[in-house]
Amino acid sequence: MSSKTEGARRYEELSAPSAPGVIWSEAVGFVDAQMARDGAHDWGHLGRVYVNAHAIHAREGRGDWEVLALSALFHDVVNLSLIHI
Repeated sequence: MSSKTEGARRYEELSAPSAPGVIWSEAVGFVDAQMARDGAHDWGHLGRVYVNAHAIHAREGRGDWEVLALSALFHDVVNLSLIHI
């Protein structure tokens, strides 16, 4: 996806050595599009969450890294239309 922001491209580049599976680029693109509507979160925040998830996974030595990495990536993606206030 060539329309990714600079932050998304950098995140994808930095996470590439430990990124899970072939869907990673598509997932980063999806989150990038969602973040365009979210002024509270940025790629720096997601990068810190990813690094912490990776460190915890390495220390604990268990868990499915693909699930953890995707969870770190998607943790702030919220569909507000599903929340009934």
